Amino acid sequence: ISEAVNKHIKSLHDVEEPLAAARARGESRLAELLSREDMCAAAELARLLGISRPRVNDLWQARRIIGIAGPKGVTKHPRWQVHPNGTLLEGLADALAILNDNVRPPIAFFAASFPMVVAPLAIRH
Repeated sequence: ISEAVNKHIKSLHDVEEPLAAARARGESRLAELLSREDMCAAAELARLLGISRPRVNDLWQARRIIGIAGPKGVTKHPRWQVHPNGTLLEGLADALAILNDNVRPPIAFFAASFPMVVAPLAIRH
């Protein structure tokens, strides 16, 4: 029995080690995304959109805007999802409806897939 238990413990360790490495990579990527210069707090996004801070939270909860919940419960949002005229990027909500079921967080998809679009949008605010 002890041999079977030892084998089982080893197999758990063999699985846990890669999972721990994956968690560490995820935490590192989250910290990187949250620290980007184009990220802002909900209050600033509310100001850019001309809406209330609670409305920003409602839109985020409804997956109509991009946001990332940080480790301390503070949600940050990329400024580039807002046009200078105070409207959301056209088609963003439609894209999020597709991505939110498949990609977490959606900002990682946009930043990785369209850096040539996201970078200039981030600079403009």
